[in-house]
Amino acid sequence: MSERLVLVLTASTMLWVGTANAGYYADAIHEWVPGEGAWAESPGDPLGPPHFSVSTDAYGIGRGGTLTLRLSVPFTDGPGMDLTVYEYGASTGGTDDSYDVSVSSTGLPGSFEDVGSALGDAMSFDLAGIGYGPYRYVRITDTDTTGQYDGADIDATEVLTPANFAARIHEWIPGDGAWPESPGDPIGPPDLDVTGDAFGIGQGGSITLEMDMPFFDGPGDDLKVFEYGDSAGGTDDAFQVLVSSDAACFHVLGTSSGDHSLFDLADASLAGPFRYVKIVDLNTTFDGADIDAVQAFTPEPATLSLLGLGGFALLRRRRRA
Repeated sequence: MSERLVLVLTASTMLWVGTANAGYYADAIHEWVPGEGAWAESPGDPLGPPHFSVSTDAYGIGRGGTLTLRLSVPFTDGPGMDLTVYEYGASTGGTDDSYDVSVSSTGLPGSFEDVGSALGDAMSFDLAGIGYGPYRYVRITDTDTTGQYDGADIDATEVLTPANFAARIHEWIPGDGAWPESPGDPIGPPDLDVTGDAFGIGQGGSITLEMDMPFFDGPGDDLKVFEYGDSAGGTDDAFQVLVSSDAACFHVLGTSSGDHSLFDLADASLAGPFRYVKIVDLNTTFDGADIDAVQAFTPEPATLSLLGLGGFALLRRRRRA
């Protein structure tokens, strides 16, 4: 190609939720920079769930080209893998093409952080080590050197760990030695800074946080409390965690000796859904537990839909089998 063409496209924002392919998928093309051999008519559909058809539903971005997708559901680091890119590779009748993946919170130039490389097919990526974001943009850069004329054929991009952090402080009952100015910020992702971004609730005090989205028992751990403890340069403080659906009736989930603590609702025989998390200080130091953030691990819409269908008991039975 004699020149590089940059196309910026927009699409209406929507959450792709279906019965067979429910999930959190890319819903808009933010930018396409075609590479050599890119399909001139920009065919295919890299939005929504994977179609597994290269002729009409994969997006040939061209050798050396880039495709930047936007997701209406922000995503972050969680347990295990956090993001899956579906490339129309050998397992679905195509050819494996190599590509790099990076993510961004804003989509602005210079804001993207590398998360890994892949060679064709459906590949998952772990965001551990680059921060919690939350992120909304995924950039896929073709790195193919095999002579394939159209580069990587992108079929879909799926979020596995939607960002679900505390959205607001519902109630704070200061304990002894609580910081009088109520400093810090337990809202959103962890800041890992006790001076201005952790909330010292006071000895014997409590703080109740409302989460951005409901959460309930799923595979593995369901909730993470970031206390500014030893691993972040502070001091481990003991606390109790309770959960509630209405901020009126709370259920004890468990206790921790501080730091970054994981909780599984199944351990307390709790199902959910829940929206509120109460943290009660059990410590004996002057300012009590220093709460930096609370993160819930919200399953995909296919799992959420079981709640409306009365199928949550079935989900739990299947998990215990």
